[in-house]
Amino acid sequence: MTWNVGNLFPAGHPDGPPDAETYDVKIAYLATTIRGLNPDVVALQEVGDPRCARDLA
Repeated sequence: MTWNVGNLFPAGHPDGPPDAETYDVKIAYLATTIRGLNPDVVALQEVGDPRCARDLA
């Protein structure tokens, strides 16, 4: 599975969401979708901060 997650930055980053709640909703949406598809391998594009990848994991 590949997915362009569209500027995945933490809340408060100039390219990220305006607040923590919006960030949490995006992370939950991404995680639910990935789990639902049950891929063997996941490659994400536009993860702008390693912390976001850890949050998603």
